[in-house]
Amino acid sequence: MKYPTPSRYTGFRRSPLSCVGLAVLAVWTHAAISVADPPDYPIPIHRDNGLANVFAKLNGGHQAKIVYIGGSVTQGWGYRDLVTQWFNNHYPGRITEINAGWSGTGSLIGSMRFARDVLVHSPDLVFIEFAVNDLPEDPMLFIERNCEGFPLQAWTQNPDTDVCFIETIAWYIEQPYLNGYYPNTVQAHYNVCDHYGCPSVNVGWALYEHVLAGTSWESLTINGDRVHPNAAGSQIYADAITAYLDTERTRGGTPASHAMPAALTDYPVMSGTITELAAIDPLPPGWVKRYNQFGAASFIESSTVGSQVSLAFEGPAAALKVVAGPDGGDVSVSIDGGPFTPAGIIYIDSYFVWALPIAKMLSFGTHTLTMRVDSATVRLINVEDADTEGGGPGPGDVNLSLTAAADAADSIYSPDFNAAKARDGLTSTKWTSTDTTQSHWLALDLRAPAQVSTFIVKHASSGGEWTVYNTRAFTIESGPSLTGPWTIEFTGSNPNQLGVSTFSYWEPARLRYVRLNISDPGIDWYARIPEFEVWGTLLPPKGDLDLDGDVDQSDYGLFQACYSPSTQTDPACELALLDDDNDVDAGDFAIFAACTTGPNVPADPDCGY
Repeated sequence: MKYPTPSRYTGFRRSPLSCVGLAVLAVWTHAAISVADPPDYPIPIHRDNGLANVFAKLNGGHQAKIVYIGGSVTQGWGYRDLVTQWFNNHYPGRITEINAGWSGTGSLIGSMRFARDVLVHSPDLVFIEFAVNDLPEDPMLFIERNCEGFPLQAWTQNPDTDVCFIETIAWYIEQPYLNGYYPNTVQAHYNVCDHYGCPSVNVGWALYEHVLAGTSWESLTINGDRVHPNAAGSQIYADAITAYLDTERTRGGTPASHAMPAALTDYPVMSGTITELAAIDPLPPGWVKRYNQFGAASFIESSTVGSQVSLAFEGPAAALKVVAGPDGGDVSVSIDGGPFTPAGIIYIDSYFVWALPIAKMLSFGTHTLTMRVDSATVRLINVEDADTEGGGPGPGDVNLSLTAAADAADSIYSPDFNAAKARDGLTSTKWTSTDTTQSHWLALDLRAPAQVSTFIVKHASSGGEWTVYNTRAFTIESGPSLTGPWTIEFTGSNPNQLGVSTFSYWEPARLRYVRLNISDPGIDWYARIPEFEVWGTLLPPKGDLDLDGDVDQSDYGLFQACYSPSTQTDPACELALLDDDNDVDAGDFAIFAACTTGPNVPADPDCGY
C-alpha cells in the first residue's frame, strides 16, 4: 500500500518496537488489528532546510528557546517533557522550554493565540501539535487557513525561527491510514508544511506501528482511551521526534532565513480580536456579570433557558471561551440569523477554562453571533474572531465594476434586470437571470488591465430579499476575453446563504476580463445578484508616463531621463520599467516605441502586456 507523497521531503523509517481534551468524550474497546498488507507512511518528513537554524545556534554554544503549542497531549506530561530532556542532555543549561499547550483546543484557537502565547517568547524552535484536536469533519481549507498562520506569523516576526509539526493519532482518525491515505487533519497540516517547507514528525504513525505489530493500543494510552499516550506511548512519541532531532543535530545544515512564499490559502489566520462579553452593557434579561471566579477575570452567566445574548464580529471564523464545570449546560449559536446549533460545551467534574470554535467557514466581513442558553448554567468569557491576511480592498483600490467597458450574462429576466444592474453601485437594483437552467454567469470587461485585489459578491439579501434567494455555490473566474476561456480564481461555497461573499488575493492579480459563474443560485433556478464588485487599480497603458492618456513626445522625455542599464531605484521611474525588470534599457525602449500613439491619440491599454 502506498502512502501519499509530500512534494518536498526526505523520510526515513523506524522499526516498530490527566488532561481534559475533546477526545476524552468516548472510550471504546479496541479489537486486535490484523492487516495482511500493512500500510507504510514516513514518520519524519524533512523539508527544505529542516531545523538547521536552531541547531546551528545550539552547536555554536548559544542558548535556545523551544515552545510547544497544541492540545492536551502537549499540555500534560508526555512527549514534550521527554523531548526537552533530550535537548537538556545534549545542551545542558542552554534550553528554555515554554509549554503553550491548551487542552481540547485546535488550530483555529492556536493560530489566534500564537502571537501572545508563543511569539511573545521569541522562540528559536516551535513544535505544533493539533492532529487530534482538529476534527475529522473539519473542512480541509479551514485547517489550512489556521495552520498557515503558524509559519506566516513566526517568520513575519523572525524568519530564522524553525517550525516543526507533530502529528499525533486517535481512534477517530485511524481508518484513513488503514485505507491508504492521511486523515483530513494530517493532510491539511502536510499541505501547509509542503508549501512552506516545514519539517514534520508523524509520532502517531510511530505508535500505530506498535499496534500493527500486536501491542494493545489501550496499553499505550491513559485509561485505554486510544487518544492520550501514557508513559509508554509518550516514550514512543518522543523517540520518533528525537530520532529526527539526532539527524538534524549532526547534519550540519547551513542556517538560513526561511523563505516566505505566496500564501497557500485565501484567509490565513494571523491573529485574533477578542470581545469580552462582560463589556456588553446593558446585558439582556437573564444574564449577570461575574468577576474573578473559576480562573477567569470576568464572564457572563445565565441559568435561564432560552435567554440570548448577541454581538457582532469580523472575519471568516471565531471561537467562544467559556468556564466549563460540573453544573454547566450548553448554548446554541446562530450566525447572521441562521438556525441555532449546539456549541458542544463539554462538562466534567471540575471547573476549567476552555475555548471552542463556533464559526469556521464564513465569508469575510461583519457577522452577528447570537448565543442561547439550552440547559443548566452557562458561563461565557469572550468571543475571539480570526484576523486574517486578505479579506478586503486595499488602500487606494476602487470598484472597477463601476467603470467596466462591457458586461455580458447568460440570460436576463427582463431589460430591467440586465447585467449592468450588477455593476451600478446600487443594491436596490439587480441582475436576474431566467430559470431555464440552474447554472448562470455574469462577465465583465474592466476596460483595461488592472491590479485586482478583491472580489465582493453581494447576494439577494443585501438588496433586502429573503436569504433563501442567496447564491449557494459559484466560482470567480478570469479569461483573455469577454468570452473566455475561463480560469477559476476563487471557489465560493455559501451553504448558509450569507448576504455577502468576499475574496482577496495575497498579492493583487493582473486581470481584465472576469466572470461570476453560478452553479447553485439558491432556492430556485433564478440568479439574483445586486452587485458583483471587482476592487483594484487600473494599470496605466505602457508608455503613458505622464498619465495623460496618450504616448507621445512628453512621455519620451520622461523615459529618456530614466534610461539607465543599471538598476533603476528612482520611484519617479517606476512607470518606465516597461519589461518588468529592474533597469530601463533597450528592452524597455522597444516596448515604448511599439506603444507610441502621438499627441491626443488614446493609448492602447493592452499594448506591451
